[in-house]
Amino acid sequence: MHASEAQEPAESPAVLLQEVERLRRTTRSAGRHWWFPLTLFGVLVLLAAPLYVTVVTDDTDVITYEIVSPLVLAFGGMFATYPVATAVYWFAALIVGFVGSGLWYRRQGQRLGLRRPVLAFVVTGLALTLGLVVLQQVPFVDIPLFWLTARGTVATVVIALALLVLARLERSAALAWISVAFLGVAVLVSTYNVENLLFRMGIPSGAWAGTVAVVLPGLVLVVSGLVARSRSAAASKAPVAP
Repeated sequence: MHASEAQEPAESPAVLLQEVERLRRTTRSAGRHWWFPLTLFGVLVLLAAPLYVTVVTDDTDVITYEIVSPLVLAFGGMFATYPVATAVYWFAALIVGFVGSGLWYRRQGQRLGLRRPVLAFVVTGLALTLGLVVLQQVPFVDIPLFWLTARGTVATVVIALALLVLARLERSAALAWISVAFLGVAVLVSTYNVENLLFRMGIPSGAWAGTVAVVLPGLVLVVSGLVARSRSAAASKAPVAP
């Protein structure tokens, strides 16, 4: 019997434990990959802020004419300063967010050898995005939708609903709680003029007050994403208990 053959049984448990530890660290690292969609969508929401700076204008006929488009009705909002630009931005941002998140998961899956079932998340987000545009042309359906789309922030509701699907796919209670909280914020900014809160608190405001409707949900996503990222990094570096 060769010496290497005699040592193999003694080394096998050690090699096995090392492999188990590697798999655990891989799982830990992949466990909060959802930090990326949160952060990406948070940044996209924050980038929309300049579109919500209030501009006083008497050219109401132009705005009235522009909101006839189904795309603008869905995402531009009747009260938006720049309805066409707002609608085009949100439509493009949602596509970039969902497709970009899907590509991120695919890349991470290839790198770590651990695939995540997120196709339903991407499909749900894109379907809701296109569905809102289509529903604007359905008689009587567009009337109740008006109360959700009039302020031009319904895209945050689309993001929140898709994140709930992602939480289910990831089986993450943390992401589920974040998604529910964000859905509440999204519904709030889509059905209420949140800049009124500034006035009630006595905070001096001006043309920028309207940006609160996107800054608030954007910060919720970015902060949640960065916290999840830091916890994921800490978990991947933490020692594995024997």
